[in-house]
Amino acid sequence: MTDSGRFEWVGRRWNHFWFEPGGASTLGGARIAFFLLVFLFYVGRPLAPWADVPAAFWMPTLLFRLLHIPLLPGWVLTAVDVSWKAALALSAIGLFTRYSTIVAAVLGFYVLGLPHNFGKVHHSDTLVVLLMFVFAASRGGDACSLDRLRRLASLDGKKLPVLLPLDPEYTWPRRVALCLLVLAFAGAALSKLRNSGLAWALSDNMRNTLLVHYYDHRPPTSLGLLVASSPTLTHLLAAGSLAMEMGVVLALFGPRLRAFFVTGLGFMQIGIWLMMGVLFLGYASVYPVLVPWAEVAAAVRRWLGARGRVVMLFDGSCGICTRTMRVLRAVDVLGRIEFLDVIGQWPVIAARYPRLDRLQCLADMHVLASDSSAATGFLAYRRLAWRVPLAWLIVPFLYVPPVPQFGRIIYRKVADDRMSHGCELPWAGTEPS
Repeated sequence: MTDSGRFEWVGRRWNHFWFEPGGASTLGGARIAFFLLVFLFYVGRPLAPWADVPAAFWMPTLLFRLLHIPLLPGWVLTAVDVSWKAALALSAIGLFTRYSTIVAAVLGFYVLGLPHNFGKVHHSDTLVVLLMFVFAASRGGDACSLDRLRRLASLDGKKLPVLLPLDPEYTWPRRVALCLLVLAFAGAALSKLRNSGLAWALSDNMRNTLLVHYYDHRPPTSLGLLVASSPTLTHLLAAGSLAMEMGVVLALFGPRLRAFFVTGLGFMQIGIWLMMGVLFLGYASVYPVLVPWAEVAAAVRRWLGARGRVVMLFDGSCGICTRTMRVLRAVDVLGRIEFLDVIGQWPVIAARYPRLDRLQCLADMHVLASDSSAATGFLAYRRLAWRVPLAWLIVPFLYVPPVPQFGRIIYRKVADDRMSHGCELPWAGTEPS
């Protein structure tokens, strides 16, 4: 291979790594998992008490010093803290995603950076801050977001495809997350070798660390004491963790290596928590970003097969019905719903369900189970909620009085108004199944 050929090969590999066409749902799933975990990890940590720390302990870090960022009063810290956590929640559900992720990143820099200015630096927060800025610059709200559902349900939503095409824009943010994780662990391994050499693994360092952490941090199990009682086990544990941290660089060179090392590092950190009582919350929020969520959903769909699938019959000539169908199709990540248009596909419906009346199907939405039993109106929506993971949290409330009673009344009102006006709504027309 000539030099120019090598450069071209390297260029192709480089572009493939960063800009391989990816799915919007995978990045959307990563956004949900990341911001939800960050919200849960930090929601119980108030920021205002830092205002009460004596000024003598204020030792600004480099960025705080260069940017002249001050320690704000307590009431301002409370406002910043509440705003940040609200932005995290909005980013997780994908509401005003572009703005909420930017606010989460900017305020997160201050909220997570402030505790580092009092003499102790917590390195696990760094990945969280960097990834928030990555999501702020990405198109993470294109799928699996309330913004997406609002656009699909809007009057001009028919111009939007229900399923977005593969795009490089959905790949590079997850690749950045991978590189950050690799740099963090490989850097830790190089630091150990640089300062201690192989003695880090071959000495009593791991045994002493396990013993100190058992009595100091009170881990949830006594597994650390058991391992510390065996010199062989402690040396193997130290060598294995060092090899895993050094080998994580290989995760950059293929999906199988990526899956092996990322999974291995995840289990390693679970082991650290079980044996030492140290939980790296910042790192824990990174792993879900690397999960191929679209592939996971596809695997679940294959595993479920036809079990629990339902058929939704809708009026393809009605704007409300068609928009509802498009929203449901977008959130049906497990493929539990089949959509059939009563207007354009009635011969298919009549052949499969000969007992159904077409006028009744046009008057009320029907959802049919595998045994051909039909739920209509509000009960149809309740049956659909069991098939859509996004709605699982509200399913219990759909059975609590007076929700069913009000649900029937509201559905009847909307359905009757739709029929009385002849369903003269924008972009009414048959939607392909």
